[in-house]
Parts: sequence; structure tokens; C-alpha cells
Amino acid sequence: NYGRLYHHIEGVKPYKELLDVFGKNLIIKGKWLDLGSGSGGVIDLLKKNTQGSDFKIIASDFDPGFLKQLNDRFKGENNIEVQELNICDKISFQDNEFDGITANLVLPYIIHYAENTGVKAFKEIMKEIFRILKPGGQFVWSSPKKGVKFWKVFIASRGKVFGFDNKEQLFYGPALLRQASKIQDKGKRNIYHFLDIDELNKLLSDIGFVDIKFSKSMAKQVNVINCKKPLTIIEL
Repeated sequence: NYGRLYHHIEGVKPYKELLDVFGKNLIIKGKWLDLGSGSGGVIDLLKKNTQGSDFKIIASDFDPGFLKQLNDRFKGENNIEVQELNICDKISFQDNEFDGITANLVLPYIIHYAENTGVKAFKEIMKEIFRILKPGGQFVWSSPKKGVKFWKVFIASRGKVFGFDNKEQLFYGPALLRQASKIQDKGKRNIYHFLDIDELNKLLSDIGFVDIKFSKSMAKQVNVINCKKPLTIIEL
């Protein structure tokens, strides 16, 4: 049900601002993977930031509705491939396969990965992302902040989400707010993993990521994290 509503978020000002921050200093070359592509907003962003025609972008999701949206949206795009991928399962990509990986508002919602659960599952998927990135590869992702207040996002979106210019808006605005409230509650109960900046920095550094940078967006309720896999891996 959420999947049928999600594409409406792309039209609101806070989400557009999030994508602007997400795409800052992003140069797409080689092979890129987007985890949890949803309705495809990040894929469009990656496509706009490509240099030349020698690139490949893999859009991925596990939800049938999102996969249909992605296939319809990028039909005929030879450089974009849509794959069914459930990131709660063990990732099958090869070591050092991707020049870059993106994941917008998806990774903190992972509550199990392979045989791991809770925060351990979250850490394990981060390790897998590190593994499949090429040395020097870029990892850009986002997460609601600790203590997120999604109602602030909706106040900032009121002109679009709660507008009265068509009947559809009268339905999807409150429906999206209800869904966001459920997500926020699960974050408070530590079902989802909304970590603060210090916790995120330590987690990423312990795995081996470098050049870790944080930005705030979406009415200051979302952290955008940009980091890299080092060119040389030092074995401890």
C-alpha cells in the first residue's frame, strides 16, 4: 500500500531538497548500484549526474509494485537495468564490483539480514556494501535522524501534500503522514536504526569507510551520508 503512494513524495519540496543534497558532488562513472530504488527518484538523479555514455546503473527493489514502476519509468534506457533484489537476503554481487552505491531512506529499516537481526543486521549490510564497492568507490545514503519528527517534514510539504486542488491529494497526504508516524514510532522503539552522527561515524569508520561527511536535509530530519572505500585497504 505504501508503495502505491510513495511516488507522490517526489513532488514535495523537502524531498526535492533531499535529492539536491544527495546529488551534491556526485559524478557517475562506471557501474553503480541503487539499493531500494522505490519509484526511481534517485535513479533519475544518478542519470543526470553521469559523465559520457560509458556507465551502467542497476535499480533494485523487491516490491512488485515498485519493480513495475521502475520498469515503466526506465523502459528503453539501455544504461539502466532493473533487478529484483531483497537486501534482507545475502548479497550475491562480487567483491569490488561497483564504482558507487546509493541507498535513499532504506538501510535503517533493515531489521534482519541473512542470519542476523537488529543493529547487527544493519552493520552486516554495511560490511557487504563495503565489500562490493571498488577501492575508491563512493557510498551515498540517507537515514532519518535519531529522534526524527516527520511531522516537521509534512508541515514543510503542506502546500503540496495537503493541498486541495484535487481529490487524490486529500487521500494520499494523510495516508503518507500515517505511514511516516508508524516509521517514526518504530525508530523510537529501536526497531528501526535511526542513529546519531557520532554512532554512524563510528560504525562506518570501524568497517573501513573514509572521507565520511554528513549533511542534513528534509526539514533537517534526515542525515545524508557520503563516504568512500579507501584506495588501499590496510589489514589490521
